[in-house]
Amino acid sequence: MTSYFYSSKQGSKKKYPLPVGFNDEDVIQILHDHSMLSQIFWPHSSTAVRPETDAKPNMSQFIVRSEDSSYKAAISSQKNGVTCTEELPLGFKITITYVVAGWDQFAEEQSRNSDKDEAASSSSLLEYSASLPNHQLYLVEERSMTALKPAMLLMKWKNEGIVAKTKNLLQVLEDIGGTGKDLLSALADLTSMTTLEDANTLVEKAKNK
Repeated sequence: MTSYFYSSKQGSKKKYPLPVGFNDEDVIQILHDHSMLSQIFWPHSSTAVRPETDAKPNMSQFIVRSEDSSYKAAISSQKNGVTCTEELPLGFKITITYVVAGWDQFAEEQSRNSDKDEAASSSSLLEYSASLPNHQLYLVEERSMTALKPAMLLMKWKNEGIVAKTKNLLQVLEDIGGTGKDLLSALADLTSMTTLEDANTLVEKAKNK
C-alpha cells in the first residue's frame, strides 16, 4: 500500500531448493497448517502465540508476545502457498509470501519477461536452465514492508541474508523431507535451536554490559 501517508518497500524474490523427498502437495499441506506454521514462525520457547477466534476463511489471526513487544499477525492460505502479515509497533506492516514452484514455472516467467527485454531474459533463462534441475521444487519468498512515510525514511531495508521465518521453515522442511523426521521431532529440534540461540544472545548481552 502506497498513499499520501504510507510508503511501501518490496524485497527481491528469493528461491530456496526443497528436499527431493517432497512433492508440491506435501509442502502446500504443511504451509496450509496455520497452527503448525505459528510454531515455526514464532517458536514457543521465545514467544507466546495466542490464536484469535474472529478470523476469516482460510486465514488465522494471532497475538504474538515476546519479552519486549506484542503485535497482531495473520496467516492466510493461498492456492500454491501462504502469506504471513505482521502489524508491528509504530505502524510497520511486514508481509512475507511463500509459494511452492518448480523449474517449469521459472522458465515460464522468464519466457514472459523475454517479451520485454529479449536479450537480458534470454541470458537469464540460460542461467536458470543450467542451475535449476527440472525435477526440483523451490520455496519462493517475497517480502514487503509498509509504514508511515517518516518512519520509512529511517528504516533500512535489509535484503541480504535469510530472515528468521524462512530459516525456521526451511529447517523443518529439511528435517521432514530430507532426514525423514516426523513433525513433532522437527518442531522439537527447532525449539531447542531457538532456545540455544536465545541463551547465547543473553550471554553476549551480559558480556557487553
